[in-house]
Amino acid sequence: ELYEVQSSMDGITTITQVDVEALQGVVRSIPDAFLARKVVVCEGKTEYGICRTLDLKWASETGQSFAYLGIAPVEGGGSHAPERALRLANFGIETALIVDSDDKDIEPAIEDCRQGSVKVVQWDGGCSVEERVCYDLPGWAALQTMVEQALERCPKDSVIDGLASRLNLSPQAINVRAEWFSLSEEREAEIRKAIGKTAKDQKWFKRIDFGEWLGGLIYENLPEMTGTDLAVNLRAL
Repeated sequence: ELYEVQSSMDGITTITQVDVEALQGVVRSIPDAFLARKVVVCEGKTEYGICRTLDLKWASETGQSFAYLGIAPVEGGGSHAPERALRLANFGIETALIVDSDDKDIEPAIEDCRQGSVKVVQWDGGCSVEERVCYDLPGWAALQTMVEQALERCPKDSVIDGLASRLNLSPQAINVRAEWFSLSEEREAEIRKAIGKTAKDQKWFKRIDFGEWLGGLIYENLPEMTGTDLAVNLRAL
């Protein structure tokens, strides 16, 4: 017995009953989506945390938060996110979907969103958001900060061993910042890939508060990432 009431600028008010059979899962999981004019469905906790931080940062610049603009970022529940986004869009809510590009199993559902009226924000290169961040962050300093944060938040030995195995280095080398971050430029792409893969596989930022921290790192470096896939997609958002 849920209805949505919308009033347009020309004074017309409409009342629409929510299709319980189609939308009950969405109502239970992300009820705040029905209190917004626009919804950003975030695939998981990392994306949701990033959006929360970007909202705060962008609001400090413009004075207009997502809430002020009638926008609600919501957590999409991983592989359920495309289906939820499409159902919200079909209900008449303007919807965007932020989603990784590394899971081929949900690509058909993402394509359905594209064919529908969902604005899909998806990283290039068949990668997760953690990998995309590692590919696009400028210079070494931001990457060092990201690894140091992982060493504080995650089991230290696991982080070190994961990076060492991917870079064919000893764990002792990973402990010394200068030794592996000052490797030749020929290995830069390999290092970025290793950090991104380890971050994804070990779930360094798979919590909302960890995603919020990652969002802060992205925001600080966004001016220097003009033209990168990460920056282009976030500007589109």
